[in-house]
Amino acid sequence: MDLYSSTRPATSRAKDSGGAVLVIVPLALLAAWWLLGWFDDKTELLPTHDGAIVACFGLACLAAGACFYYAVTLYRDMAEVSRPPRGVGVLAAAVVGFISMMMLTSRVAGLIEEAIDFPPDQTHTFQVIQPISRAYHSHGKSQSWTIQTMGAFYNLDITEEDYDWMSAHRKPGDGGANPDDIPSDGHFCARITLQRAGQAVRILHAGSQKLPQGTMMVCPAAAAGQTLPAAT
Repeated sequence: MDLYSSTRPATSRAKDSGGAVLVIVPLALLAAWWLLGWFDDKTELLPTHDGAIVACFGLACLAAGACFYYAVTLYRDMAEVSRPPRGVGVLAAAVVGFISMMMLTSRVAGLIEEAIDFPPDQTHTFQVIQPISRAYHSHGKSQSWTIQTMGAFYNLDITEEDYDWMSAHRKPGDGGANPDDIPSDGHFCARITLQRAGQAVRILHAGSQKLPQGTMMVCPAAAAGQTLPAAT
């Protein structure tokens, strides 16, 4: 028999279980967001669906408010917890609730929007050679290698191998003084696969994934005028 658990106050055990809820629920939302990322391999350029973004933000605010209220209720009777940690805990619960809900609802909304905007029988697939303004390398735990398009401005992730290839084939006059930045200004292009259905346009193999290895090339002269559609 566990003497500690049998004599432990019921309110203390309830507080422990309540604290677990504040951890488990956001983690479950983030896990769902991560799993859905396997299906989020496209970037929709048009239409922009601003209303859905606002709705996701509203749901995230509601989630933050619910976490805030739950945390306040949970900590209200915790006499052993001093005021500063209590305040930090309540604020952290609200922030985590907001972030996890915003990430999940945005991803779900994006998948639903694309399913509606791109019916298979009306969707056409084609390639463009897109000039690039620059590429850069971001460090950190989740490092990335990113290109920025010319004309219509978009950030798209590429593979490390493609970034290294660009670094080895810099435009004339670029001495490569900064290994984390590669100026292009139309010297490099990306082979990008697009899909169009009516007025809707999206990039394949983008989304939460990198463009396929071998995407980058030195621009042919005929590619100078090609650009992605600008979001309106």
